[in-house]
Amino acid sequence: MLAELLVLLVLAGACTAILAMKVLAPVKSPDDATRDYLEAIKTGDTSTAFGLRSSRKGLTRQKFAEGVAEERRTNGAVTRYQVVATFVESGGRGRVRYTLTTTKRVGTVEALLLREGGDWKLCDFREVSP
Repeated sequence: MLAELLVLLVLAGACTAILAMKVLAPVKSPDDATRDYLEAIKTGDTSTAFGLRSSRKGLTRQKFAEGVAEERRTNGAVTRYQVVATFVESGGRGRVRYTLTTTKRVGTVEALLLREGGDWKLCDFREVSP
């Protein structure tokens, strides 16, 4: 009887912990999504990077990987990045400005993000003046 009660308490505690993590976990911010994306690009993990892109672009996994490879050949591999500003706008839109260092150049880029299903997804990029 005591063993059954102990097992029940352990299971209840585990369920409570899992529920608390799901409910209390902060929603990723636009800068978190951007950092995750840039880290995936930096390490060559195009599968993870593709998953962080907006589905609204209609891009296939293969075309995305080819685009990343072409970008790497043209502008160099990402060696460093630093988020410098984040802007959350109405309508589930956001912008993240970051400095990007590659093996061939340094620049400032602004990522445009959309909120899709509770997650921030990257949808476009543009180079900006620092």
